[in-house]
Amino acid sequence: MRLSKIVWLITLAIFAPQAAHAQSVSKILGYLEIFVGLFLTASIIIFVGAVIVYFTRYGTPRRGDVFPFMEWAIAIVFVLIVLLGLIEFFREHTKTALYVLGVIFFFLFVKILMVAAREKSKAPAAPPAPPPPPPPPGR
Repeated sequence: MRLSKIVWLITLAIFAPQAAHAQSVSKILGYLEIFVGLFLTASIIIFVGAVIVYFTRYGTPRRGDVFPFMEWAIAIVFVLIVLLGLIEFFREHTKTALYVLGVIFFFLFVKILMVAAREKSKAPAAPPAPPPPPPPPGR
């Protein structure tokens, strides 16, 4: 009985990473797509609200106060569209994208190690010299 449990655990250890990898990447991309979709909806609502406020303030001096909201909403829409394109790329070319991300993280890790080693090798600054003694009294 104990041997069958060990064989089952070894089999699970061999085949589980592939199944977990495929499932986790797909789930993460799905959650990210939902997140981006919600923010895309929110930015479009903000833009439409700003346009409505712009037209209702016709003839008032504060009409231009909504321009920053419109600008940010448009910028967010374009950024989110690019993110949706990246998500689609990851979905279609998962192995290639993970390889590229792995190489990027490896080089970032090496850079962090190099900076840490450089900081550690710097000699500490000498402590400041003590202040000179006060002049003798009376002279």
